[in-house]
Amino acid sequence: MVGSGAEGNRYNGIGHIDLSSGEIKTFNEGDEFAISEPVFVPRQANSPEGEGYLLATVYNSQTDKSHLIILDAENIDAGPLARAMLDHRVPFWFSWELAQCSLTNWLQFRFCKSKNIEQACELFY
Repeated sequence: MVGSGAEGNRYNGIGHIDLSSGEIKTFNEGDEFAISEPVFVPRQANSPEGEGYLLATVYNSQTDKSHLIILDAENIDAGPLARAMLDHRVPFWFSWELAQCSLTNWLQFRFCKSKNIEQACELFY
């Protein structure tokens, strides 16, 4: 859903379309929020397609902080199963694909201008 999320034209909801039945389910966080592209996590390794969870970061423009939501992928209209509140904002450029790569690769991406990767690593320890 596109609208006035986080006080601008950003996504503030997630939708699920059942292509067999045409049923549409939605979850909307509200206008002061912007939701990242969700990542699907299967419930189990052998779960049928679509059975699992959606994880997404949500930015709150009123507090300038983010949180992680976990939705049941088949019942997103029921709202989050859990929220993990953060004490900071997760940037819009944050990518779950980036989070899945190794710390060294991430540091090289984030500090690509730095010639000393060990020095960049010290920022996290």
